[in-house]
Amino acid sequence: MTPRTGRQVQLLRLLLLLLLLRLLLLRLLLLRLLLLRLLLLLLLLLLLLRLLLLLLLLLGCLAIIVVVVIVAVVVSRCRCEAPDTAAGS
Repeated sequence: MTPRTGRQVQLLRLLLLLLLLRLLLLRLLLLRLLLLRLLLLLLLLLLLLRLLLLLLLLLGCLAIIVVVVIVAVVVSRCRCEAPDTAAGS
């Protein structure tokens, strides 16, 4: 193996620096892709949460309607079965 000249050492250092820079850029790209994936997952979770809240709201409205209908039916039956006090006086 022949001894390296100063110029060869500089070129080898430059190549090593370029390889390290390339590795750093690849890591940054992978980190960016990972962050994008996490962001998409977060957006999907928010969408699912919004749909769940909408479903709960619709179920709540349906429950209120059912309670109102039941109360109306009970009140109408009580009025029909109650003796008419106005006619007796």
